[in-house]
Amino acid sequence: MMKRILAAVTLALSASCSYAAEEPITVQGMYVWGEGVETFQPCNDPSVFWLNGDEASLQPLRQLAAEVMKKKHQPYQPIYVVLQVTEDVPQGEFAEDYDGVYRLSKVESFSAQIPKGCERQQVY
Repeated sequence: MMKRILAAVTLALSASCSYAAEEPITVQGMYVWGEGVETFQPCNDPSVFWLNGDEASLQPLRQLAAEVMKKKHQPYQPIYVVLQVTEDVPQGEFAEDYDGVYRLSKVESFSAQIPKGCERQQVY
């Protein structure tokens, strides 16, 4: 009997944890793309997250980031994004070096212009 109760509790806890992880949250901040980098930094926050996602969703962000880098003649230039994301697990050598990992669920909007009030905090 005790084993059945323990199994039921374990199943309920793992189901609730996986459900919570799958609920997207909306975030806004700066996306940076370049050699070995695909990151998101929330506005006014020093935290930087590795960003995973499917190629079709990431491609428009990468394209705009590349255009901004070309225009400014400097690599790793941020663009402003509003994204729906879920928490993800680090995969690959670069992702483990960040504050966390997000999986891109949906791109709500993006722009080369970073709005006032959305500052890029220094990362130490």
